[in-house]
Amino acid sequence: MGGIGDCRLLLNGRPLALARAVSTRGWKKAVSDLLPSDDADEREGVLLSISGCARTPDAYCIFEEQGGTNKYLVWIEVEDTHPMPRSKLLELAQLWNDLDASDCWELSLYVSDRYGTTLKPIPLCNIWYDAMARSKGDA
Repeated sequence: MGGIGDCRLLLNGRPLALARAVSTRGWKKAVSDLLPSDDADEREGVLLSISGCARTPDAYCIFEEQGGTNKYLVWIEVEDTHPMPRSKLLELAQLWNDLDASDCWELSLYVSDRYGTTLKPIPLCNIWYDAMARSKGDA
């Protein structure tokens, strides 16, 4: 994967549509505009999930699987001098879990240096399950 300007991802070896990273303005609107109008439950579930997220990405891409209905929200955070706080990771992990319950949305988190030359995937699945295990240990 190259810098933040152009994003090309593969899913199970199949290419996803090429997209350009866009500004952070309106990521929730961009997601809601792509929700199916014929599936009220899916639409309501995703809208509830994204409305509960108070975070804003440094950049994001939305991909649609070629020939399919799946959509992928790629959230990009720039971590150069300040690492991402755990509270933000936990909130994004919750958003990952909520979107994972939908029929057609997936969330991926990448961190980048300030130049956009290095993108590192962050396993939100692992963070979510670790948080659940810790909360059960506290109970």
